[in-house]
Amino acid sequence: MKKILLSLVASIGFSAAQAQCTPDPALNYPGIYPNKLPNAVVGEDYSQVISLKVPLDTSIVINNNGTPMNYDVTVDSASVISIENVPAGFGYEADKPTRTWVGGSKGCARLYGKAVEADAKDWVIWVKVLTYFKIKGLSNQFTRLDSSSIDFKVVLANGLFEAGSAFRLKGYPNPANNTFNLQLAQTGTLKQLSVYNAMGQEITVPSSYDSYANQVSLNTESLTPGVYLIKVSDNQNRLFESRFIKQ
Repeated sequence: MKKILLSLVASIGFSAAQAQCTPDPALNYPGIYPNKLPNAVVGEDYSQVISLKVPLDTSIVINNNGTPMNYDVTVDSASVISIENVPAGFGYEADKPTRTWVGGSKGCARLYGKAVEADAKDWVIWVKVLTYFKIKGLSNQFTRLDSSSIDFKVVLANGLFEAGSAFRLKGYPNPANNTFNLQLAQTGTLKQLSVYNAMGQEITVPSSYDSYANQVSLNTESLTPGVYLIKVSDNQNRLFESRFIKQ
């Protein structure tokens, strides 16, 4: 139960602002909902409401002179002390500006932000939580500081992390600096070529087509470093894709 308590409090952010959210009325057990955050997409506004319920009566294991002992406790409250390793463009708003919730209460928080290309990866957010509790039968209040983690993922727009239905084309060099050469299929000739950045926006890239070698050369010199997607169609209405990294 202690683990549930720490993870649910750790999941709800650090902003002193008050979140505009409503706890899920169906949440009647200690914990959080959802237990896994949806992916954030580069370049898109992200907002996710997390509902929580802090347990009131629970049990914890305390090391007593080297011997682990189980104690029944009553939770007074729990507070988020710090949150580390979050994307720079993200913030958290809790429904309690003090970031403190009493035992047995419900609450919610909103995770918000807009990811940039450099954020595209798996994230492990580390949170330090201070819990105030009393051991049943004793009047003293105790505290315990724990670290908890929560995972979520930032992905590139336009499915750049996912295999599409189009055929894959090979290109070189990859990563590219000034030029990226794309070798087309042996049969068919170029009909249309489009290039997209990591935010899914179509961009203009100077290119030349060698019909004899059936090869396209892209001038990538002026591109911003990052990941790019190329979509190609040929005179047989077949679709092809290729990805490259600009250094």
